Amino acid sequence: KEATMRESVEEYAKLFQPKLERRKARWERFVQTDSTFKNRRRLKRLCRKGIPDHLRSRVWSHCLQSDKAMLANPGHFRRNVAQPIPEPVAKQIDADLRRTFPSNRLFKEDAGIERLRKVLHAMAVERPEIGYCQ
Repeated sequence: KEATMRESVEEYAKLFQPKLERRKARWERFVQTDSTFKNRRRLKRLCRKGIPDHLRSRVWSHCLQSDKAMLANPGHFRRNVAQPIPEPVAKQIDADLRRTFPSNRLFKEDAGIERLRKVLHAMAVERPEIGYCQ
């Protein structure tokens, strides 16, 4: 049964590949012609169809305006990561790390888990009234 499922997934991936390539080409054209993402309507349409991996961090940074926040507050994230958090919060973060997106390739490696730990730690420092919540 597992082999049949794997074959089905591989077959679907082959059929879907041309669509992914068209989507990637549309994103590439959009980024080349509107590098600051001023056409919000087009950006929204493209996002709903999916953001290619190689552009995802750039697009999300823009949409969340974290790129502007980073420029306005250099070192803020690093300072938050260096701040201590309550031990129960740290323990809960550690307990949840491997359970968060277990099938995501980025979190199957220690480096990905460590990056996630830093983000969760920084957020717990940034918003102490929330602390950490999975």
